[in-house]
Amino acid sequence: MRLKPPVIVCIAVFAVSGHAQEGIYVGLGAGSFDYDEPFNPGARGTVADTLDIYKLFGGFEVNQHLLIEVGYGKTSDLEYATSFTVDPFGEIDYQYIADFTMTTARAVGQLPLDWGILLAGLGFYSSENDFLEIADADCCGRATNGGTLSDSGATAMLGIEWRFGRLDTQIGFRLEYEWWDIGVADTSAIGLALSYGF
Repeated sequence: MRLKPPVIVCIAVFAVSGHAQEGIYVGLGAGSFDYDEPFNPGARGTVADTLDIYKLFGGFEVNQHLLIEVGYGKTSDLEYATSFTVDPFGEIDYQYIADFTMTTARAVGQLPLDWGILLAGLGFYSSENDFLEIADADCCGRATNGGTLSDSGATAMLGIEWRFGRLDTQIGFRLEYEWWDIGVADTSAIGLALSYGF
């Protein structure tokens, strides 16, 4: 029997929680989301844009070296436009509009230092991409196509966090870099986040 990644994470949390100081935290963050994907028709250029991303997250501090964290993020709209010629259709004006929603679950290692805390995490994501394509061809006029694409895979993060006071205090300020393994696209984000522990 093969356990799905979120089930494995839950089992790990319950297995170690009896031997650790418990701590629950929630937070919110914002940053820049970079998207870069090869553009297929005629292999001309790439679909590339920098979007805003906003996220909510929460976690469980198993001990001073391990966090289990889940998050939900959403981007602003990606807008891409280009023109190209394809025989026998002639010139085509093409526009692509999309946004992304990310749900993540990951284990995060933390290394407390005198000046702050280093963070490194690995986990899994599930994403939805709402998109709209608009093509206006010389031969055939205007056509549209839209829908939702789903994806899942690995995700990783690196970060630095400053907590006001000692490790068990309640306010944290985080600078982090995140990466998602999304098909043929290169996707990453850098942002700031504020957390509150209970």
